[in-house]
Amino acid sequence: MDKNKIEVTLNEYEEVNKCIPIIRKYTRESISEIKTKIIDNLPILDCYYINEPDKLVSLLESINKIEALGVKLEIVQKTQKSTRIISSKVIKNLIERDNLIEKQIQEYDDETYN
Repeated sequence: MDKNKIEVTLNEYEEVNKCIPIIRKYTRESISEIKTKIIDNLPILDCYYINEPDKLVSLLESINKIEALGVKLEIVQKTQKSTRIISSKVIKNLIERDNLIEKQIQEYDDETYN
């Protein structure tokens, strides 16, 4: 699997029970799997954003819903050469970049093949 990944970890545990349905909808994992990840401080959400760019939208939606509950998250972007903490705005920018590239490719195809 590609090394370009975004991982989301909970930094605050007060509203955990309210977060679980949101996490389950994104990951399809059981409640016990999610709770184990939370207890072990493992990522609760992740996305290989190069291989799965379509998952970025649902990842961002899940992050926004969890943050709306007042829960603090740590969002980490991992690449082949670095790891950095990012905000949800970076994910939004990745989505916008992908949409722009898709639009440009479509325009090129339309010009080339029509």
